[in-house]
Amino acid sequence: MDMSSDLNEIRSFVAAARHGGLSRAAQVTGVAKATLSRHVANLEERLGVLLVQRTSRQFVLTDAGRHFAAECEESLRSLSEAEEVVRSFQHEPTGTLRIAAVPEIGNVVLPSVLARYLALYPRVEVEVDVSQAVVDLVKDAFDVALRIGVDTDASHLQKRLGLLPSVLVGSASFLRNRPTYKTPGDVAKGDLLRFAPHGRVSAVSMVGPDGQKEHLNLESRFCANNLTLLKDLALQGAGVALVPLVLLENELSSGRLLNACSGWVHPGPPLCAVMPRRRHAPARARALLDLLTAKLRQ
Repeated sequence: MDMSSDLNEIRSFVAAARHGGLSRAAQVTGVAKATLSRHVANLEERLGVLLVQRTSRQFVLTDAGRHFAAECEESLRSLSEAEEVVRSFQHEPTGTLRIAAVPEIGNVVLPSVLARYLALYPRVEVEVDVSQAVVDLVKDAFDVALRIGVDTDASHLQKRLGLLPSVLVGSASFLRNRPTYKTPGDVAKGDLLRFAPHGRVSAVSMVGPDGQKEHLNLESRFCANNLTLLKDLALQGAGVALVPLVLLENELSSGRLLNACSGWVHPGPPLCAVMPRRRHAPARARALLDLLTAKLRQ
């Protein structure tokens, strides 16, 4: 028996295991049920191990079958990724790129990047999920998730694409009733609207107009994991918020928000690309990350 036959048998067995039986696997894969059944039987005969307990109504994996299915699933995934990487050296990115992005990035940063991406890579289909929810990258088949701040899940690969320089902003009406903030240390606990994407951070470092550094105490009455909400609250006069400049272009130019601590900038937070832990990132995902990195350097 040649290697291609061995691989077809393994793919048939994995499909049946994944979909809970031969009938459903046949519907999904388009391979005849009889062919799938023959492949599984040939595989068992070649291995000398029973992989499936068969009855007229059930398709139940044995202990050996469950272990073998898990190992083969991972191996087939690695094989597919390796083939895609090799093809990417000769061909442009293809396939479907699935992106998950927090609203601040999906609504503000991504549009110009994706317009460029779609023009450069016409053979790629793109699906974007814009949500504050933390998605399951593997279960939901996402190539990449774009998040603000560091991801703490060790099961993911993470790449910092760049920093999002941020400034303290407030409305003119709010700042009119407050003493001047000469440095970040002057911001009172009750005045700050705090961004809290992952866990709790007590302070961030800010850089002044002459390069001096000072910590902004992040103890506050209010926190949220959404920068747009913080910006809108600042517009309503509820306090001052530390917001990336990329989200403030219209508000600062129109005067609807003012820099509450003139000349002081927080270098971060980072914009991170989070990906499933696998040997190779698809070419379609690498191309997107290159464009995002270039965007953040502008």
